[in-house]
Amino acid sequence: MPFTDVRSGGRRLASLALLALLAGSPLTPATIVVEGDCSLADAIISANTNQATGGCPAGSGADLILLTGDISLTSALPIITTAVTIDGQGFEVRRDDGAPEFRILEFDSFSAIGGVANLTVRNGVAERGGGLRVDMREFSMESLTVVGNQAIGAGAASAGGGIEIEADTATLINSTIADNVTDGFGGGIYLSWYSDLAIEGTTVSGNHAGWDGGGINFSSNTNNSLVNSTVSGNSADRLAGGIRDLVSGYYGVYPPDYGIDLIHTTITGNSAPTYGG
Repeated sequence: MPFTDVRSGGRRLASLALLALLAGSPLTPATIVVEGDCSLADAIISANTNQATGGCPAGSGADLILLTGDISLTSALPIITTAVTIDGQGFEVRRDDGAPEFRILEFDSFSAIGGVANLTVRNGVAERGGGLRVDMREFSMESLTVVGNQAIGAGAASAGGGIEIEADTATLINSTIADNVTDGFGGGIYLSWYSDLAIEGTTVSGNHAGWDGGGINFSSNTNNSLVNSTVSGNSADRLAGGIRDLVSGYYGVYPPDYGIDLIHTTITGNSAPTYGG
């Protein structure tokens, strides 16, 4: 597969499948297909443990999980704790309307590389990262739709209605982050300290934050970018309806090369009562 240049400065990251293969495992990666007796929960456990679980084959190294249909969850999925890429193949994973509140997907292995592609994540609820929470060394999101998720219940401590990212390096390409809500910061996306996010060809719209950063809340002292993207129709109850850049808010404490590059990007129709509508 071809490489994609996702930010100025010449950094190039491979496609999702290749990222999984380069995760550093000496094992031959397994492809785990979610179908029949192999549920998504069992597929994650198989990948985490490298042991066959339910109707799923054993994982082996940096695994690829393939979906073959929409999935409605009635209970939370296991946390992904190893190098895994999920390819939704155009399908959706959502929390059932009658189910208890829980996050849809969580990747938590800071030494590993992972990703999601061709997937819709819907109707998750958590205090942080209602739809997706990421704590990985490198993480790639492509053709991802994150819609109708919530980060609520902890007031200002809640963050990332759609996505919370704590990866060292992350990319978000050709995706849609829409109609997510948080009580705190980052209605659509919340980027934590020391994370580095490149966004390309992506729409962030209709998200809401009870505090700051209705669309996106950048909290990292790193270089971040939006290229060929749109941030529109987002809102916040306090500051920055569209994008909040916490680093800029510190007025020169950090070196001047930190911040956000906006290249061929449209920011329109966002609202906040004070500062940065």
